[in-house]
Amino acid sequence: DIYDPVVVTDSEGTLLGSVTIKQLLSRATELEVNAAKSVNPLTLLPGNRMIEQWLAQALRGESFTVIYADLDRFKEYNDSYGFLLGDEMIKLEARVLARGAKNLGCEAFLGHVGGDDMIIVAHGELEEDAIAGICEDFDREKREFFRPEHLSAGYYPSVDRQGAAVQIKPVTLSLAVVGTANLGVTPHPAFLAQVAASIKKKVKCITAETGRSFFFFDRRSH
Repeated sequence: DIYDPVVVTDSEGTLLGSVTIKQLLSRATELEVNAAKSVNPLTLLPGNRMIEQWLAQALRGESFTVIYADLDRFKEYNDSYGFLLGDEMIKLEARVLARGAKNLGCEAFLGHVGGDDMIIVAHGELEEDAIAGICEDFDREKREFFRPEHLSAGYYPSVDRQGAAVQIKPVTLSLAVVGTANLGVTPHPAFLAQVAASIKKKVKCITAETGRSFFFFDRRSH
């Protein structure tokens, strides 16, 4: 019954107290409402509030890996193909990353920072093959979002900020990967983002040159 008491113990069996079924249901509803406030409306992925909690939890563990993901040349795609297809491209990114997170071989959480920026927080060290598979998956599935003639040509026409006609390569996925191996002391979450931003520049140079999604594993000692 709704007012029946429930005895609460810790993991070792020590008595902590008691609550009622009504209190449990009320608290569960409160947690669901708070979680819903942080959900991105486009992808339905957890937002920054949950991401901050995941990072804090990961930093307390022995090993973790954080993957910072975003799309290359996404603004140009939006301008040429329209915002509706742009939203679908972001949803594709979320689906591909969600599948990839399940195949990393450890507990991993996917969140949506905003726009086309997403993040995976994994508890453990990752194999490069698993991360490479995410890039291959995205490049395979993105083809349905481009006209056949643009795929065959390897670019599509667009206009830059100065109004000049330019040729844009198809959207690619860049992954900046930061792990505990070379971080030394436990870093602040902002430092992780700083490291990721520095290596993301290298990733984007490679994707711009090759036209293929790519990842870069930070191997520097910090």
